[in-house]
Amino acid sequence: MSGPPEPTTTALGEALGRTLAEPLTALTDLPSFDTSAMDGWAVSGPGPWRLDHPADDAATAPHPGILAGHAPTEALLDGHAVPIATGARVPAGATAVLRNEHGEVRSSPTAGGGCTHRGSHRPARTSARAARSAVAATNCSPPGPW
Repeated sequence: MSGPPEPTTTALGEALGRTLAEPLTALTDLPSFDTSAMDGWAVSGPGPWRLDHPADDAATAPHPGILAGHAPTEALLDGHAVPIATGARVPAGATAVLRNEHGEVRSSPTAGGGCTHRGSHRPARTSARAARSAVAATNCSPPGPW
C-alpha cells in the first residue's frame, strides 16, 4: 500500500472532487461591509425616526428601501430611518436596525411618514454591525473532500 498522494496546488476550477490538504484561510472579512441580519429599518439615533426618500426617488412613492446587492449612496442622518432587507449593506450613519415586527410606520401631518418602535422593543444595535461569513485569517473550510 503506497498511502495518500503528496499534496499539490490546484487551480480552484479544477479542485472539485479533490481533498483539501489543509484549512482554507480567508484573506479578508466576508462580506467586507456591515449587513443587516433582518428585514426592518436602518435607524440613526433615538426614535421616532423620519422616513426619507433618496434624492432620485419620487416623494409620493413608497420608499423601496435598501435591498441586498444594492449599496446605499447617502449616509443616514440622525433621527432618520430607511427600510432595509436582510443581507443588505447598512448605510453609513446607521446606529441600529429595527426589526419589521418590532416597529410600525405612522403618518404625521407635519413631518410626513415616520417609523417608531412598538412597546418595549428597541432597535438591535448589534444588527447594524457586520454579520461576517468569514473573518480574515480564520479558517473557512477544514481539510477534507470538496
